[in-house]
Amino acid sequence: MVNDLVYVAGQLIGVVVDEYEQTKTLLIRKAIKTYTVYANDHEEMSEIALCETAVFVNQKYLEEIDAKFMPSNKESIETIDSIDGRELVFKLLNM
Repeated sequence: MVNDLVYVAGQLIGVVVDEYEQTKTLLIRKAIKTYTVYANDHEEMSEIALCETAVFVNQKYLEEIDAKFMPSNKESIETIDSIDGRELVFKLLNM
């Protein structure tokens, strides 16, 4: 389950960073989906940017809200520093 993408109501909320079997708890790190459009092919590819915030969530709660877990492609996950808002905008716009 580690590195799986977590979706709630069709929206990406984060990536599972760690799993704790004893307490049945997941550490989920907030994630943002970014898109890169390739002009030659008009093809759109998505990348996942990880933010610095993370939260511990009980697996039972995720089952109750019907969260979906999807395997991720680790090559498409990138860590960003979103403390500086301008840097985040430039990063998302590929500037």
